[in-house]
Amino acid sequence: MKIDILSFIIELLNAVAWPVSVIIIVIILKEPLSRLIDSIQNLTIRIEETKTAKKGKTVKEEAKSQVHHTGEDTDRIRR
Repeated sequence: MKIDILSFIIELLNAVAWPVSVIIIVIILKEPLSRLIDSIQNLTIRIEETKTAKKGKTVKEEAKSQVHHTGEDTDRIRR
């Protein structure tokens, strides 16, 4: 009878060990993971802002070159 109870306890501990380990690791690493996620989000936002700014400059340069090629007056277009 004792062997059955001990086997049950061992199997129960084996089944519960990995979820408890994951929970403990998440609790320990919560703050560093949160900072890492924030840093990644900020980096992504900066990359998107840079891409948008580059596209804006490219569009402006393209518009200026088109105006110069067609010979239109840039002051007239700005109005």
